[in-house]
Amino acid sequence: VHPLLPGSVTVMVHDLCLAFPAPAKAEVYVSDIQELYVRVVDKVEIGKTVKAFIRVLDDSKKPFLAKYFAVMDLKLRAASQIVSLVPLGEALDDHTAAFLVHGIAIGQTSLTASVADRRGQRINSAPQQIEVFPPFRLLPRKVTLIIGAMIQITSEGGPQPQSNIIFSITDEKIASVNSTGLIKGVAVGNGTVTGVVQAVDAETGKLVVVSQDKVEVEVVQLTAVRIRAPITRMKTGTQMPVYVMGITSSQTPFSFGNAVPGLTFHWSVTKRDTLDVKTRHSEASFQLPAKYNFAMDVYGRVKGRTGLKVVVKVLDPAANQFYNMARELSDEIQIQVFEKLHLVTPEVVTEQILMSPNSFIKLQTNRDRVASLSYRVLDGPDKVPVVKIDERGFLNSGSLIGSSTMEVISQESFGINQTIIAAVK
Repeated sequence: VHPLLPGSVTVMVHDLCLAFPAPAKAEVYVSDIQELYVRVVDKVEIGKTVKAFIRVLDDSKKPFLAKYFAVMDLKLRAASQIVSLVPLGEALDDHTAAFLVHGIAIGQTSLTASVADRRGQRINSAPQQIEVFPPFRLLPRKVTLIIGAMIQITSEGGPQPQSNIIFSITDEKIASVNSTGLIKGVAVGNGTVTGVVQAVDAETGKLVVVSQDKVEVEVVQLTAVRIRAPITRMKTGTQMPVYVMGITSSQTPFSFGNAVPGLTFHWSVTKRDTLDVKTRHSEASFQLPAKYNFAMDVYGRVKGRTGLKVVVKVLDPAANQFYNMARELSDEIQIQVFEKLHLVTPEVVTEQILMSPNSFIKLQTNRDRVASLSYRVLDGPDKVPVVKIDERGFLNSGSLIGSSTMEVISQESFGINQTIIAAVK
């Protein structure tokens, strides 16, 4: 049977050797191609794949068999190269062609299918939009809480604008999570919080999962506390932050600082004239209750050696937040305060700036907005500088560790230049 024009025809077969009441009949329908339909989820994570399904419809909106697609020269193309398309041998049914769509680069594009009609002209489908989004991740990757403490899970990546994230937890007896990702510790144990990003399937209208991620949750009792201090020897006139940690590095102030019922933090020093302990908000003359003092600022006043102690108390021992229902935990460290090194003759102050890698600081002097300031790094051509500084005084450190020397020159309006040489470590 060779089709010539659109329409229908009945093919009848007579067997003259057999006595049948009626001949065998077959209805043959010949139709032009009316339209193409592409169905694909409109979101795919970079590096992952989704399937695209194509149907070709006739004048009556009925689908052609997939075995005819080769004759029609069926093709699926993307408007840009951020996705790759691979035809699949398998399909949902006899009327559908399937392609594997692989996200290669982040961005948005469209997919268009096309076939050739009997005159060789191409017929295109309506373009279907698809977004390749960055990997969806929940942060932090691991959560440690005491009973009654809470922490907010945040996310990065995923489709843009951000779709709703559906949160769930493996064991609600250990911890609970609400619709916004707020986790609360309930009982000692371990669990997993899963965040799922969903999208709507264009044809079925059903929700499909386009990406998901998991966060490990551990609910513990505090067995001990320790004071976390970046240094134990400090110069007079300097300050440093200190805060309370649990026995492991995962037990941070985020693990217990907002627990309900709460904990109270009481700080003291053995020599008050050597060291000052103030709240983080003391510069603003703002005093917080003891339950918020898990982090403090320490100021070196005069040279000497002193002890810094913290006592952490529970408001309700029955809440089972401390191991063995203890009422309080404590820790003490020794801090040495020493005088700042300076030259007596000539009378200048040596400066040293301590930075962490991949950080920046805005330098300020007492001549800002009064004189013309210039900045530069003095390292020689054979040494790779560990910092860079721009004309506005922004000092940036890279990934290298080491020391560099920096010069700040103040050009005064009355004809005098002042220079500061500082080491940056």
